[in-house]
Amino acid sequence: GVAFSYQYLVGPGAASLSGTFFSVSLVASCGGPGALLYVSPELIDYSSGSYSPPVPVSVAGLNIAVTSKTAIQIRFNNGQRSASLLLPMTFTLQWSLPTTIAPVT
Repeated sequence: GVAFSYQYLVGPGAASLSGTFFSVSLVASCGGPGALLYVSPELIDYSSGSYSPPVPVSVAGLNIAVTSKTAIQIRFNNGQRSASLLLPMTFTLQWSLPTTIAPVT
């Protein structure tokens, strides 16, 4: 699973403008496909110069196998507004052992 919190600020705009989304993925540090961990809701509030209150995120049961060096990727889809995340952010990743282990021959 993954747990983190974030605070955001979006660029100004009329209420009719679409907001921003961001996603968090685990990606192989040498390229290749990644595993999606989280997609934010549309971010449209907090454009007055003050960051949002902390937004907690906790996702369990991801069932992701990691077999090489891995990085966390944050990707933005700005829509019709820009966005900023307050840094630093701390991510907690929880791994578990497989429920069955293949015998070694």
